[in-house]
Amino acid sequence: MTNRRKLSLTLVIVLFVASMGANVGLYLLARNYYYDLQEVHFDPIGLEKSWIDQPDSAQTNVVFFGDSRAAQWTSPEIDGLEFLNRGIGGHTSNQIMLRYDEHIEPLEPDVLVVQMCINELKMVAIFPDERDEILDSCRQNTLDLIDRAEQAGSTVILTTVFPVGKASIARRPVWNDDVAVAVDEINVFLRQQSAENVILLDTFELLAGESGLIDPQYARDLLHLNPAGYELLNTHLADVLESAQLN
Repeated sequence: MTNRRKLSLTLVIVLFVASMGANVGLYLLARNYYYDLQEVHFDPIGLEKSWIDQPDSAQTNVVFFGDSRAAQWTSPEIDGLEFLNRGIGGHTSNQIMLRYDEHIEPLEPDVLVVQMCINELKMVAIFPDERDEILDSCRQNTLDLIDRAEQAGSTVILTTVFPVGKASIARRPVWNDDVAVAVDEINVFLRQQSAENVILLDTFELLAGESGLIDPQYARDLLHLNPAGYELLNTHLADVLESAQLN
């Protein structure tokens, strides 16, 4: 077999393997979306979910609230503070607000750490005509959440939406740069919400690399952080809690 034929055969094999890998990735992505959709059909806002952890009235109660990014946020160890988590993966800000009464109000949190909106902002890529409505919904739900928390006497630590990563081949059919642009636009709005009982923690600035996407050292995948990312956030969260004299 000539070198040219060997090279051609190698190229065919590489392309075949790459094609198979892409197909497997697309299949897994579609399957996960299907499972998530069926779960939403059974429990649209997550009211069937239960947690073992309950607040200790003797300590200052800090609750993480929001989507999967909140759900995966590991609790720092700070004397005098108790951390609970009420994040649910896949939830939009609409779903998060609909479960506020069930999941947050009974806890009477002293501090509410909020991370949400990415699950509707990513829809901008596939529903470009709905872009304004999507962003307006995120803004309004943020204001409503702040209002509810303030009425309950909670301090809100409002985090900016984490930066996204670089989309894999499997994601590209349902992803484009408009998502990152929408994240930037919502973050401009979030940075304007600081008030007496609303503290901004600019998680986007902490996690972003030079490209405006997430710094790879903090990324687990397109949307989520690895342990190093949460370790970085917890360092700054501890400073915010200390400066607010909450511990």
